[in-house]
Amino acid sequence: MNATLDTLRLFWPSFVASLVVALACSLIGVHVVARRLVVVGVALPQIAALGIALSFLCVDWPIFGNHDAAALLLVTAGVAVLAVGARRSWLGQDALAGVLFVGAASATILIVQQSAAGIDEIRHLVEGNVLAIHAPDLPGLAAALLPVLLLHTLALRPMLLVTFDRETAATLGVRTGLWDALFFASLALVAATGVHATGTLFVFGFLVLPAATGLVLGRSTATVFGTSAAAAVASATAGFVFSCDQDTPTGPTCTLAALVVFLGALGLNSLRRRRRPG
Repeated sequence: MNATLDTLRLFWPSFVASLVVALACSLIGVHVVARRLVVVGVALPQIAALGIALSFLCVDWPIFGNHDAAALLLVTAGVAVLAVGARRSWLGQDALAGVLFVGAASATILIVQQSAAGIDEIRHLVEGNVLAIHAPDLPGLAAALLPVLLLHTLALRPMLLVTFDRETAATLGVRTGLWDALFFASLALVAATGVHATGTLFVFGFLVLPAATGLVLGRSTATVFGTSAAAAVASATAGFVFSCDQDTPTGPTCTLAALVVFLGALGLNSLRRRRRPG
């Protein structure tokens, strides 16, 4: 217990960053999973990684020289391409997201190999380098992700209507186009900011696994989102502590913890169904 507390005291900025990214991913992830946009959830973190990779080669450029700005710019462009592609009957959104993922992953590897660090930078893009986050980095992370948390908390009702019953939302006068735009904008922001802080695997894992846990166990809107958030916080905490104690990569360890929680939720749900009468 004392060792765990010492770890959290020493790396508290990294721990807070992990929790904030995990929580933001878990809330928006419910919409990602419910809208069947999991492939999009794979593609966007990889596009963000491509933006970060480009920033290594464009250090002197006004925009691309900044990791966060380059990642956000490319992810926003990717979201725009996916939005346009969704309206084309000749190519589905999932297929287009797959194309973007393959292209972004290939380009990231090729670009990073041109840097001095080479393969080490690729590993950091995938695994993340959460332990390198310090207290001065937290205000920027909070400024990017707290608006997302507020949006998906305060505007929960219209966002849910557009996600689960678009026709009813339009009938009730909800501006579906506006809320779609806000959803994709928040998804782009989470992907771009989260990848720089925690890595592609962490962001994708926490976009999908806690949300899937909430949808498996939840029986109401409140319990779905509450369970998703609780699963994200618990997984990020357990994974972070274990990775520090055992000297394992933080991002993959936290993602594996989220997978274990999800598998436990599947088992609990199966047991609950067997106990139902009839």
